[in-house]
Amino acid sequence: EDGRTPASDGSCSECRGEDLAVFIVVLSIIVSALLFLYYRTSKHDTIRMKHEALLALTTTAQILFFLQISAVMGRLSIEWPEPLRSFFQFFLVFTFDLNILRMGCVATMSELSVYLMKLAVIPTFVIALTLVHSVDCFIRGKSLLSQKHALLGSIGIFVTSLYAALTSAISSPFQCSHHPSDRWSMKASQGVICWEGGEHVTMIICATLALSILFAFFAWVVRLIQMYPKRMAEGDVRFLNTYSFLFLRVRPAARWYVVMFLARNGVIALIPAIPNAFWQAFAMIFTFGISAGTTLYVMPWKLMPANYYEIFTCVAFQ
Repeated sequence: EDGRTPASDGSCSECRGEDLAVFIVVLSIIVSALLFLYYRTSKHDTIRMKHEALLALTTTAQILFFLQISAVMGRLSIEWPEPLRSFFQFFLVFTFDLNILRMGCVATMSELSVYLMKLAVIPTFVIALTLVHSVDCFIRGKSLLSQKHALLGSIGIFVTSLYAALTSAISSPFQCSHHPSDRWSMKASQGVICWEGGEHVTMIICATLALSILFAFFAWVVRLIQMYPKRMAEGDVRFLNTYSFLFLRVRPAARWYVVMFLARNGVIALIPAIPNAFWQAFAMIFTFGISAGTTLYVMPWKLMPANYYEIFTCVAFQ
């Protein structure tokens, strides 16, 4: 219907004049963050990063973790009391919930089209970074391959920092809520009926393929962690600079914690797909409990306040 846009609960809401402005502002922020991320990765020696810069990087990463997990909590089947419900719903933008941006007021799209736009986030970001990388290398007279560490590092930072959000957004077709009519609908798009064919089947197929890409990235990270001791012994500075997003914030002896960090974020993002509020709560408590206990025992982060903050966050979300 003209002048209206679908909300995440399946209802329609009126479009307002500022909706396009909100979309433009968010897009501008994304572009600015993209350029800053590439600049920060390509122009600075991350191995020799100062204490203040490391503190800022660690703090930013942990704030992003808090925001993403808050968004995931909003997808659970638990009936949160106010103001918790509004608090968690506010952060749904970190699961790439395009209904928050009221995309229907910018262009007419089906629920499938909106979901495909979510899936396009990773390839679009990679393509945009590749273009920025190509222009930068052309201006500086460098070959693309000689500066590939900047491109790979930027992509790595993006995926690892938003691993929970990406997993949650991609797996949204598996996150369905039950209705008294004995039918199920997607939590992110209440207008889409689950497990009855149509758009939902297409979404499930696309989600499975996209999740396989994230799992492949996880396997790549495991491989890099295994290669770390050998590359350190060889003094491979380029390897350390390229993959500093994995090794920079953790103690060398606790480098394997990066694998657990990604696994934990991925598992938490998949918990809303469990079709029962009790088991969702149990899975959350169990996952955060294991994470808090491991962090307390290992103290993996180089900066001690980061360890305390992570323990506090895990306990608080329990």
